[in-house]
Amino acid sequence: MAPKSLCTEALIKDICDKISISNKSLQMICIENPHWPHYATIWEWIADNRMGMGDKYAKAKEKQADHLCESILTIIDKPETFIENGVERNDVGMCRLKVDALKWQAMKLKPKKYGDRQQIDTTITHEGTIKDLE
Repeated sequence: MAPKSLCTEALIKDICDKISISNKSLQMICIENPHWPHYATIWEWIADNRMGMGDKYAKAKEKQADHLCESILTIIDKPETFIENGVERNDVGMCRLKVDALKWQAMKLKPKKYGDRQQIDTTITHEGTIKDLE
């Protein structure tokens, strides 16, 4: 377990800011930021909600869902290309794979906004009637 002194408000903000605007996993973001603690240490901070890290991480992941959807638009607007027999072609298969992966991530991170179905929260009362939850 990392010393508590490594966990600072500034570091938590930096981590969460980078997560919220990235298509990458926490592990990859940590590798790209070698001055940060090991990602397993950060996971401990999240699990322990040290200095509110768990709550801040959850909000960053929700923001990341919005970023992922913006990334889908970028992929569609500027698809990857490759050269085949001297002709530039769009790599439709790779674009589809990336869009599907980003869409899946966004749906899991923010299902109420990006899920396939809109979910209605309901409960059945003891009398057998359905009542909407607020």
